[in-house]
Amino acid sequence: MRNKLLSIIQLNRKKKGLSQKDVAKKLGISAPSYSNLENGKNEITLKRLDEILGVLGIDDEDIIDGKYSQETMEEIIKNQNRIMDLLSDK
Repeated sequence: MRNKLLSIIQLNRKKKGLSQKDVAKKLGISAPSYSNLENGKNEITLKRLDEILGVLGIDDEDIIDGKYSQETMEEIIKNQNRIMDLLSDK
């Protein structure tokens, strides 16, 4: 479950076009500290998890209900990347 949650956080961050540095700044922590949280190198407290979910606009109930499957999030990212590629080819 932990790895799935971290994947959801990472994919949702990318979906919103935020870098790890952007999220870290909003949380008031260093980019390396946030990177270690998102990559599972450091444990995330419930308080910090709630803050991260808040920054990313993720409702914890949606995670529990299975709204955020990794496949769904990856498909969203692929579609957004395709759109960005098309826009950059102008």
